[in-house]
Amino acid sequence: MAGTPTRPLPGVAVIRLVGDRTSPYVTIESDTGNRAHRVSAGPKVLLALGKVSLHGIPSLTTWTRLAATAAAGSNTATLAVDVDWKAGDVVVLASSSHNPDEAETVTLLTVSGPVLTFTTALKHAHYGGAVQVDSIKNPS
Repeated sequence: MAGTPTRPLPGVAVIRLVGDRTSPYVTIESDTGNRAHRVSAGPKVLLALGKVSLHGIPSLTTWTRLAATAAAGSNTATLAVDVDWKAGDVVVLASSSHNPDEAETVTLLTVSGPVLTFTTALKHAHYGGAVQVDSIKNPS
């Protein structure tokens, strides 16, 4: 347990999952008397056979869109709305391509309204404009 609903954890809780894609699966078996249970989990899985309770300080904004494209090599991004995030928070910028590996996790250096400044430069561009999709006619 980390924090409670009435007393959320004010700091950072780190859950470190070790291993890689080649790590062996874990299998847990139990016999409750009425029937046997078998749970198999792959590498880097948080497996709870009871209850996991995690409570942090809630954020009013959990996601938003970019107001403009954030270029590769830039250490800033402008969002579509102001956010209640703060320096030290970690955010993910989704991939703008078909390559999911272009998603980036960055740490915020400063937040000024909708403008985020990161501690490191972006490796990939992140598109922040409107996408126009031509209408598709229904062949009938």
